[in-house]
Amino acid sequence: MKSRARRRPRMGTAIALALSLAASSGCGSSQLLNAWRDPNYSAPPMHNVFVLVARRDPARRRLWETAFVDQLKKKGAQATPSYVYFADDIPDTQAVRDKVREGGYDGVLVCHEADKEERSHYVPGYTSTVPVTVFQPYWGVYSTVYETVHHPGYVETETAVQIQTDVWTTGSGGKLVWSAVSETVDPSNATSFSREVSDLVVDELAKMRLIPKG
Repeated sequence: MKSRARRRPRMGTAIALALSLAASSGCGSSQLLNAWRDPNYSAPPMHNVFVLVARRDPARRRLWETAFVDQLKKKGAQATPSYVYFADDIPDTQAVRDKVREGGYDGVLVCHEADKEERSHYVPGYTSTVPVTVFQPYWGVYSTVYETVHHPGYVETETAVQIQTDVWTTGSGGKLVWSAVSETVDPSNATSFSREVSDLVVDELAKMRLIPKG
């Protein structure tokens, strides 16, 4: 009796396929697309930072500012969210300058959403071989055969959110010393989103010696 068994797919091919599918799906991870640091800035790390996140929603603003403050404190820097002084509305530039001068801050971190877009891409179909157990009534035994299954392609849509963060020193009348844009694909919720971005940004600031390394 002829066997219907077919050759199993190579393990390397299966693993490569699984990895490619995982990479194509949004998982909410963040990355820095680009970052700039003033090459002429060589002052000691900032130890007292004023944090301002430009979000119209007061609740979201508090959430984001708290996330940055928490990360900065973990590195050993003092940090104050703007909502402590400006509870409801985003302060204007002059109000921030006055408060920074009054509080003796040596750094200012400003964050805002730079871009948000929907992206669509086609995930190609593929063919796999799966084991199927069948009963052979003539012989009264079970046997395993391999069947080819086709998985059709599909269109996947993801949301990419870009956040710009600028860091200013208050010395010499104020100067931009660091700026970067982060991108997060399909952020799951506001809390994890803010923590993920703030952690990414603050770690980079520590590596650049703009704040204590913790």
